[in-house]
Amino acid sequence: MSGVEPPRSFDLGVLLAVNAVADAYLVYDGPGCNFSRGLAVHGRHDWGSTLLSCSGRHRVQYGGIGQGPSARGRTTGLQEVLQEVVKFPGAGPVLLRGRLSLRERKGLPVMPLGVPSGRACWLEGYAAVLERLAQGLRLCGGAARRENVALVGHFMDRNEGEHRGNVAEFSRIFRALGLRLICVWPSGGTSGDLAEVRGAGTVVSLPYGRRAARTLARRLGAELIETGLPFGIAGTRRWIEGIAAAVGKRRQGEAFIRGEQARLAALLEKAIPSLTGKMIRFGGDPVLAAAFPAFCSETGLSFGGYRRAGCSRHLVPHRESPRGIETEADLFIAGADVSAGPGLWRARMEFGYPSPSFHALRDEPHLGFEGAVSFLQRCLHALARAQPSTMPARSSSSS
Repeated sequence: MSGVEPPRSFDLGVLLAVNAVADAYLVYDGPGCNFSRGLAVHGRHDWGSTLLSCSGRHRVQYGGIGQGPSARGRTTGLQEVLQEVVKFPGAGPVLLRGRLSLRERKGLPVMPLGVPSGRACWLEGYAAVLERLAQGLRLCGGAARRENVALVGHFMDRNEGEHRGNVAEFSRIFRALGLRLICVWPSGGTSGDLAEVRGAGTVVSLPYGRRAARTLARRLGAELIETGLPFGIAGTRRWIEGIAAAVGKRRQGEAFIRGEQARLAALLEKAIPSLTGKMIRFGGDPVLAAAFPAFCSETGLSFGGYRRAGCSRHLVPHRESPRGIETEADLFIAGADVSAGPGLWRARMEFGYPSPSFHALRDEPHLGFEGAVSFLQRCLHALARAQPSTMPARSSSSS
């Protein structure tokens, strides 16, 4: 059995990124049947999505033009859609997915995404939107200070509690270091919130937005710190240590880490025995998959490999589950569209895109120290649901 799922499209990543910027609009140069793309995110995966609107002013619009040779030169419909969208009340950046020359755009304030290569995947689509925003947003008038931090490349696949919790945890960590997190790219806010980056003297880059972070650091003359993901206890500790060393906050970082590790040890003391020896397999994006083995080893879990969730091989090198020798896992963690094959898992936990059956109404981060606890709690619940009941059967006789 292969460890690779069918690819997730560049356009899916574009949609997820636009979904995470509340006043951004996306115009396709394709026909209206592409409307179903928005439905894959709005409502089904993300209860907080505003991509679609009862008013008809959807944040995803279509020019009604098909692809291929027969569509060449037919730009009038697309121009009309763009002219209408830029006049929507409260409209922020308007991104164009398709081909339209500068002359054909007629001076409209549009950010073209262009046409990607045939192998481009969803993570590259997400990164392309962040990069285009980093190039095109107006950032003048800020007073940059080194202790003001912008975090770029948060993979916010929906406007629900996982990612609200992540943003809150990022803020808590930077406060402990004596730094001020002035914006997260993206965080579910507007393009105005993203433009707060103008005051950043330090740009911290997560893997999902490398090019955008480099663009912003260059435009602002800010210091750039490229990091991995703060996933798991050890992963978060390394992430904080790297940032603290780069900005001269080692002492604050060490003190914060000591306190957090002592706090988490007390919280997890009774949970670890229930996790020890359990085999977990992960089916998600390769950026997060690369952080999973360390997360498993520090909690007593056994990492049984992963299935790539529709990503290009070159993004993050990582060993996949070998073909034909996969054993049954206690828990398979993946989006609803990722298959582990029949009989290869005892319990399944829906996580990441798409999650039509699990929705986070409250803040439930998966990054940072708080995220490590929250994520382990979800794992424990999923494993417990798969165990046979130990409750005695109720007697059919009356008492």
